[in-house]
Amino acid sequence: MSLQHRSQVSMELVLFLFFLSALSFSFMLYIYHYEASLRSMNMDMEANNLLELVVGRLDSVLLEGDGFSTRLNLPENLSGSDYELRIFGDLIWLNLSGRTYSKKILAKQVSGTLKKGENWLVNENGTIIIK
Repeated sequence: MSLQHRSQVSMELVLFLFFLSALSFSFMLYIYHYEASLRSMNMDMEANNLLELVVGRLDSVLLEGDGFSTRLNLPENLSGSDYELRIFGDLIWLNLSGRTYSKKILAKQVSGTLKKGENWLVNENGTIIIK
């Protein structure tokens, strides 16, 4: 085998290995972005599910009328992250990992703060009291 032929084979091998490395890197980058997208969609889904649960309970307490009460259990975390729920007027806000989600509630007057764990929701003359 001549020196020129050996050099050409070595160069082809280096080019093939470079191409293979670039292809592997591109595939790993695609997988990383796909996984990040799935995590984001999961977080959005869990946030919306929690908001639907809370809004449903608050609206039920209001619609059932004076004296009605129910228990609402909130999880300690969502998607492995800490979160915060706040009620401003007729909106409930959820802050999760720097993202904010909100939904409208029927009640115009809500008193108290939602906390993780057990909450009692009581309708007192059209005002929802969170205990």
